[in-house]
Amino acid sequence: MRLPVSDQDEKTQTFDAGFRDRNSTRLTLKHGALTVEIAPRCGGSITQFYMVVGNRRTNLFRGADETTMGCPKPLGAACFPMVPYAGRLRDGRFQYQLRRVIFPMVEPSGPHPSHGDAWMRPWQVSRHSPQFAALTLEPIVDPPFRYRCRQLLCLNVAGLRVRMRIWNDENVPMPIGIGLHPYFPRRSEAILTAKLPQRWLLDKELMPLELQQNHHACELAGGAAVSSLPVQCEFWDWDGVATLDWPTEGVSLTVRTEPSLRGAVLWVPQDMDFFCFEPTSHSTDAFNFDEVVASRQGVVILAPGAQFVQDIFFDIDGAALSSRNT
Repeated sequence: MRLPVSDQDEKTQTFDAGFRDRNSTRLTLKHGALTVEIAPRCGGSITQFYMVVGNRRTNLFRGADETTMGCPKPLGAACFPMVPYAGRLRDGRFQYQLRRVIFPMVEPSGPHPSHGDAWMRPWQVSRHSPQFAALTLEPIVDPPFRYRCRQLLCLNVAGLRVRMRIWNDENVPMPIGIGLHPYFPRRSEAILTAKLPQRWLLDKELMPLELQQNHHACELAGGAAVSSLPVQCEFWDWDGVATLDWPTEGVSLTVRTEPSLRGAVLWVPQDMDFFCFEPTSHSTDAFNFDEVVASRQGVVILAPGAQFVQDIFFDIDGAALSSRNT
């Protein structure tokens, strides 16, 4: 069950009258040592998240790969939203009650479309200030199903907060899922600490077969080198908090979710100096599970007009922000 989340901080934000082009290619947010750059028209994605202390810059997300940042598929982004589902959806389709929903097959997602369609659609800027941006995604004509989404990005003294709010615009109940797909830098140096007790056994197409105990659970609970972990892992029954450390940089970042998300995907591509740790509200392809099992695996059924709200925080160690030397 999702807890109510106050809109008060959204209502008190003011629009920057000096920001005239709400469809700008990039927006920049700044707070102290922290900077976030956003590409609203390219899937509502983040292209930069970094801190500068003295004259030294440290990337907290990998910087966008501009050669693959083209719209409408910003594969080179630093982070993008996964809406209205996360992970893969078998054959791009599911059926809920009497409604059959089909998402288009889009390369290079492989045989099963991934991460919904919000990351491949242009978002509108509804509000913006130096430390805050509100992006809106309206329903499209003849969509797989009608939903609206708002993404709020806010920089503060602790780090970056992303709030996602999704509405069911259909006249019948529909399943909904969300997630974020951040890319983190310096895979070879990173240490991941998290409580991840269960892991999905995946087939050759990376679709779930069976939920098992995670054999890396103890290692991860004490802090595991990301470079030593499998290329692709999908975890379940996460407690919603994970810490990433880069010891040689003296940087620590905590991923925190409110309410706590139970799903997390780890992707550690070979021969690449980045990795992904993706908070998700449900397991891969859970829309196609039996309804009772789907509920256990995080699928939320939204009534017509109802909304689902999720906060995901990226908190930066205060010592790194205030006292790290150049």
